Amino acid sequence: MKILLSFLIIVLLISCSSTKKLSYEELMEGAPAWVKSGPNTQGFFHGVGMATKTGTPDDYREIARQNALSELASGISVTISSTSVLNQYEFDNNYSEYYRDNIKLTTQQYLEGYELVDNWENEQQYWVYFKLSKSKYKEIKQQRINKAVNASKADYYTARDFSKNGKVSDAMRFYVKSLEEVVDFLGEDLNIEQDGQKKEYSGLLLSEIIETVQNIRMIFSVEQVKLFRGIGPDMETVKVSVLDENNYPAKGIPVSVGFSYAPGKVDVLTSDASGEIRIKVDNFDSRRNDEYISCIVSINKIVKQNTSDPLVRRLLQSIKISEYVLPVEIISPKFLILTSEKNLGKKTTESKVMHDFLNQLENDGFEIVNNEESADFILISEVDTKKGDKVNGKYSAELSATFSLKNADEQVFYSEKLSGIMGIGSNYESAGDNAYRSLAGKIKINIYPAMYRKVFNAN
Repeated sequence: MKILLSFLIIVLLISCSSTKKLSYEELMEGAPAWVKSGPNTQGFFHGVGMATKTGTPDDYREIARQNALSELASGISVTISSTSVLNQYEFDNNYSEYYRDNIKLTTQQYLEGYELVDNWENEQQYWVYFKLSKSKYKEIKQQRINKAVNASKADYYTARDFSKNGKVSDAMRFYVKSLEEVVDFLGEDLNIEQDGQKKEYSGLLLSEIIETVQNIRMIFSVEQVKLFRGIGPDMETVKVSVLDENNYPAKGIPVSVGFSYAPGKVDVLTSDASGEIRIKVDNFDSRRNDEYISCIVSINKIVKQNTSDPLVRRLLQSIKISEYVLPVEIISPKFLILTSEKNLGKKTTESKVMHDFLNQLENDGFEIVNNEESADFILISEVDTKKGDKVNGKYSAELSATFSLKNADEQVFYSEKLSGIMGIGSNYESAGDNAYRSLAGKIKINIYPAMYRKVFNAN
């Protein structure tokens, strides 16, 4: 019985396999050679597309058409000339490959001159075959190149006129526009006649764009900025003159302003009609003595303002631009510490509170002075203890303290009163010492950080 069942299963599998094979042969019966083995006519690009008959006839015919055109486009290789702009300028080692991949995607959009050779269908599929003469494609492509170069040259010469007249921002707008118009052909040799000489156009265009951007200079109104660390007098506004290659004011130029003491903070300012930007330097906290402010032409903003083409954006965003740096000297405030420290009403032999504040201030890079004339801030504390209860042979003491921080103009930045800080010991004096140790923790965790925030307007 088992043998018979196994035999029947084998026969059934063979039968199913045979049915599928015959069904496919029947399905493809009468199919032309270009369906079965693909076309192979010399001198042409070929594209064969198939779609399953689902939906309306218009739907699946359009799908087959798009598939055929996609195959047709994929057969057209994208070559990059060794003398083209992509090989003259090595902005990005991956740019040529990025360019090639993107141009492949757009090739189908510009297919012209192809012709329908044939179509064929069976019960389940619809097939279509297009071809495009290689010589015809070359002719049409050259027509597109000529048209693009002519349009680009018109904007290129407009850009040059603006540049000569000191209108750098307008010049960049037309330079970028002229580059957009030939971006599909940056891998080609785009030769033009200029001043009686034959020149590679895209290289000429790109070199002038780079030169225009790189010739923009910046001059700070001061050689150095001295800043008071923390809350001090109002910070000055630094003016920066943005100039073109002829030392004319360059208006409308976006400038990225960076601050070494505020990593990640970037202000993008645009030069006004006088070719100036104004940098407002806010109060800040830095433990270093030397910082800087940097200015650089914002090529990213120039590109984003003038084009949405990803190929143009990526190409221009890799232009190397000079950075202009303004040194910043940090002047840290000086602190005078005045403490009155008592235990049970008697002056302590050791200034514990002063020592606690001294450690915190020095760790944060502040200078400590011994007289009010030299001090920017005066920290005043008054601490005393009093006897508490005696329980089971243990003595307690209660500590009270006041703290204040003021500047040289007597402006109070911080004040605090503490009471009820308890200490326990074998006698009242040692209980007072214990309370002082508890106070040390509060100074480190609460009092000093609160003072620090007040000085630097920190949240």
